[in-house]
Amino acid sequence: QDKYYGFFAPEGTVWQVNAGAREVTVTTLGGGKDFFSIALMTAMEDLDFFFKRAYQFVVDTQVFWEYRQNQSQVVSTYSAFTIEMEDHPGDVNNTLMWLYPHHWKNSPTKLNVRTFVSGRGLMKLVDGNSFTVVHRWHGLLPVFPYPTQPPFSKSKLQSYVDRLQQETIHAIFGNTDTYWWGKALGKWAKIIPIAEQVGDTTAQNYFIDQLQGALNDWFTYTPGESNKYFAYFNLNLGGFSGLLGFDTSFGSDHYNDQHFHLGYFIYAAGILAMYDPQWAAEYKDFVECVINQYACPFRNNEYFPFLRTMDVYEGHSWADGLAWEDWGNCQESSSEAMNGWTGIVLWGMATGNKTYRDMGMWGWTTEASAIRNYWFDVDEDIYPTSYRDNVSNMVTILYGLKGWYGTWGGYGPVYLHGINYIPVTPGSIYLGLDPIYADKDFSRIGAINLFGWHGIIYMYRALNQPDADLFSNVRSIDTSGDTWANTYHWIHSLASFGRIDTSVYADYPSYGVFNKNGVRTYVVKNYSDSQLIVNFKGTVSGSVIVPAYGYVVTQELLPSSVEDWSPSILTSKQYCLRQNYPNPFNSETTIQFQITSPEHVTLKIYNIRGQEVRTLLNQKLPAGNKTVFWDGTNNQGRAVNSGVYLYRLETKRDIFFMKKMILLR
Repeated sequence: QDKYYGFFAPEGTVWQVNAGAREVTVTTLGGGKDFFSIALMTAMEDLDFFFKRAYQFVVDTQVFWEYRQNQSQVVSTYSAFTIEMEDHPGDVNNTLMWLYPHHWKNSPTKLNVRTFVSGRGLMKLVDGNSFTVVHRWHGLLPVFPYPTQPPFSKSKLQSYVDRLQQETIHAIFGNTDTYWWGKALGKWAKIIPIAEQVGDTTAQNYFIDQLQGALNDWFTYTPGESNKYFAYFNLNLGGFSGLLGFDTSFGSDHYNDQHFHLGYFIYAAGILAMYDPQWAAEYKDFVECVINQYACPFRNNEYFPFLRTMDVYEGHSWADGLAWEDWGNCQESSSEAMNGWTGIVLWGMATGNKTYRDMGMWGWTTEASAIRNYWFDVDEDIYPTSYRDNVSNMVTILYGLKGWYGTWGGYGPVYLHGINYIPVTPGSIYLGLDPIYADKDFSRIGAINLFGWHGIIYMYRALNQPDADLFSNVRSIDTSGDTWANTYHWIHSLASFGRIDTSVYADYPSYGVFNKNGVRTYVVKNYSDSQLIVNFKGTVSGSVIVPAYGYVVTQELLPSSVEDWSPSILTSKQYCLRQNYPNPFNSETTIQFQITSPEHVTLKIYNIRGQEVRTLLNQKLPAGNKTVFWDGTNNQGRAVNSGVYLYRLETKRDIFFMKKMILLR
């Protein structure tokens, strides 16, 4: 492109131009005013176009986001606020905004014909003070559905769960800092819903206790302890205001990598809150302080800046903000940045806090789009062909002024690529939306060394090419942040249900759609205390009825017009466990459920510690709607105490539901 500069100043300004030296000197600003503006142009004929907008000075910029639930869209509005510095005939009363590729590829806003080539690819122009960006929300589940297809083995998964149950939660190699402890917290958080799916309530409660104990230790301070605590530093006492966890590592004492380290904490808190709302209520304020340290949604918070680690306009986070190299700020592990957003969404859904949920969804969709463009260059329109042919299909560290195929730790393609996959969680589904790119990416990794991150690489592969045989290739895992149980469950779940299907969406944030050979599986996790009707739209339409706190997996949708649970409509369509009634109850309560085919069914009552209280059913039943009564007694016929109880319906096909009820004597 040709390069021109336009200089605009108050009327009466005296200029001296030295074209040979490419210098412009302002000797006198007109009218005693103290402003001027510069435009980067690609054509001399554009001078008048820029002149008419050059005196609208930007005094503030803001982003606004909105989760449009019915369309499953996250809509961002980027706005500039201007004041007019000088009036001229024919002036246009707005500024100009250059859009990065992650903006204009997803924007319905009308674009100007002018373009500009940048280090982030082709930029396009909006002639106005605002534009919008629209991203589809593809859902977030706390865990993928329980595998159903051979060679998956429930006993093998159980053995991996048992293996972790022999351990206590700890950071690898005895580390005491926020990063390695964060990875340990995330590791244990991921195993809890898997233990629940297996039906091992003893292991599930053990993992919950371990995770809760570790978080409580970090979120409290005992005088004299030297690590595993947080401290707030006040700007008025010198330095930068913020919350630091101790011990620090990887520059976190300079506020580097905050979203990496703390994202693991929030992911763990989001999972724990789903199982223990009382804990969430008790620790709510502190958990949200930790969120605010790296992603505060409030512009005028007294203690934390707005979105500390997020570069709102670039669309991604910065891990290193010191710019200690000439290339500027940088970020290596884009996937750990995504984990920070995933944790916020999980926390928001589990606690019903839409402020954090919606901010997390905005951050997740925005950063996923930036990663797709500036780390992965999926459309092959950001980096030169020579780079893709001779170096890599991706950059592993993005700087302000360059992209680099290198890493701060580990060696070889496994680590270079894997550092942008970890940690693999249900929030990693953005890595599975471009299978053609993923095939190229996987082929560039080449031979996977024996003692590397096998689990990470093959879990990434499973997102794009699901195959149960992938697990046989796994020789090692990242034990600092993952388990064999999660790796086995992940690969076999995707082998059972297929890739993420983005052609169908739902009007509820916690959902997933999978597609295996044209057969879709619809999954919804209900975080609310009442039954939900969740509507699916797109290339197909229909609805799913989800019990309070339920988790539904189905391959058949009900008509979209369904407004309530109806036995005539649900027959042979879906499994369903209804909320007991009355609830709370005193002497007796009614439990209703439906099964779609003749099944061996167990219906059991548990106390809040996961200990069995009463078996109500353990027999084969014909398909249809069923009603069972519980009189508040245990298996020995003795009345149980008042409290919260759980009732769990399970079939031999590993389909299960669990709900809460309250007994008041």
